Amino acid sequence: VLARINLSASLVAIENHPEMAALAERNISHNGLDNRAIVHAEDVINLRKCYPDSTFDLVVSNPPFRKAGSGKVSPKAGRDAARHESTAGLSDFIAAAKYLVKPSGRICFIQLPSRLPEFMSLAAQAKLSVLRLRMIHSNLKSPATMFMAELAKGRRSVPIVEPPLFVRDMGGEYTDEVWR
Repeated sequence: VLARINLSASLVAIENHPEMAALAERNISHNGLDNRAIVHAEDVINLRKCYPDSTFDLVVSNPPFRKAGSGKVSPKAGRDAARHESTAGLSDFIAAAKYLVKPSGRICFIQLPSRLPEFMSLAAQAKLSVLRLRMIHSNLKSPATMFMAELAKGRRSVPIVEPPLFVRDMGGEYTDEVWR
């Protein structure tokens, strides 16, 4: 999706789990993005060894949604690692994003609504300003299932709470906004 929004952007994906990194590499190849995107198989807590400070214009983070020992455990190791914190917690992902983004850059996260208070607190502790928040709902009548947040370092801002994003209409079809 990001590759199609900005056709001149180079993309770097960070994935800790080897099977998921291999899947990401296959997806890059399948989508013809080999010349613009790479996958770096690394743990988020080691990124300071891999990249200099303030490397990226945009950092998009999709960290594990659940704390270790909470929620259902998947029998597939890669899927479970993607869903549950193991080597790094939400604070580590926020710290890594702050380290990697340029002073004029932006950081985007997606996370469970139940973790919003923790997320806001950790962002404030990291001296990151939350610029925008948006709740994601499965349909018009469901409670939020995720939230998206846009952050920046070195800027003061009152967060803008965007209108909700509805994934499906009441007939079960994807909404026009999701298709865009």
